[in-house]
Amino acid sequence: MGDYVSTHCRYINVPNTTVGQYYLRYPLHLPNGATITKVSLFIADFNSAGVLWAYLRSRPWNSRSVGSTPSFTLSGNASNNDFTISMTGLNVDVNNETTEYWVDVSPQNSADPGQLCVYGIQVTYTYNGAFLPLVQR
Repeated sequence: MGDYVSTHCRYINVPNTTVGQYYLRYPLHLPNGATITKVSLFIADFNSAGVLWAYLRSRPWNSRSVGSTPSFTLSGNASNNDFTISMTGLNVDVNNETTEYWVDVSPQNSADPGQLCVYGIQVTYTYNGAFLPLVQR
């Protein structure tokens, strides 16, 4: 993994990878009872041939299962700029008692790995959980 010190843009420092060969993994720590509605990745894509694939993933706790992929998205290969890619229209209920959640990012076909990198991830969710009672003193 590489990380540009000046921009903090993370990338996999291996040229010419295939999708799924390497991942940047971002664990999600969301409130129990939340519903994920959108996942956005802020990326730099200055590679004319390579793309970044991003996956929202989940699996049961204490499992070696590969889990499920509720959604994915990918960058284009002609952007030559910083931009955002998003997974929209999601309706993923978070149950932290039974399930773990994360975002995987995998590069494809990048001769210069530093040209495909991730600045950050934003998860949009709704929350209708119960409020904790106020403690009277």
